[in-house]
Amino acid sequence: MKKKSLFLFFLVLLISSCTSLKQTTFFKAPLLNEFGEKIPTNHFRPKSTEDFTIKICGIIIKPDKPDFEFMFKIKNKDIKLEYVKVQSVVPNDVLTFIDETQKNKHSNPNIKVTTKIIKEKNLYAWYGVASNVSNVIYDSEAFHKYLFKFTIKPVGKPEVIIYQPCILPVFIFNIKESAKNK
Repeated sequence: MKKKSLFLFFLVLLISSCTSLKQTTFFKAPLLNEFGEKIPTNHFRPKSTEDFTIKICGIIIKPDKPDFEFMFKIKNKDIKLEYVKVQSVVPNDVLTFIDETQKNKHSNPNIKVTTKIIKEKNLYAWYGVASNVSNVIYDSEAFHKYLFKFTIKPVGKPEVIIYQPCILPVFIFNIKESAKNK
């Protein structure tokens, strides 16, 4: 009986360590940017630069499709923004959610984009929402890692790029890739 109990104890220990290893691998495995460069994901806390801090990179659950919500804090109230782009990146490809250089803030007229600058007592921030993104499937049972690229262009300064890893209960697929495989 002792041997059987000992065996079960070690079996449970092995299974729990495999699960822990799988979770550790999921969280610590680097993501690749559009150039194939590794972006460390040792934590999913908001990334920051001298002038900006990512505050929101997530989704708003709606009955039909989720909306993608993004926000970053502007640390210096004297900074004015020329434009912002928010993209999901994978090696050799990007999927644009918001592009303020486009007339409708997106090249696809079906995608509704709203952006604004928030100026409150303790907060100076850029906020954007992308709605009606067609190549997204909400999946409350599974979580996927994504790497979002924020391209922030302050007036009179060079672009600032911030790669923000995040975990979302959605599957994002690239329509161009799907079309190639048919």
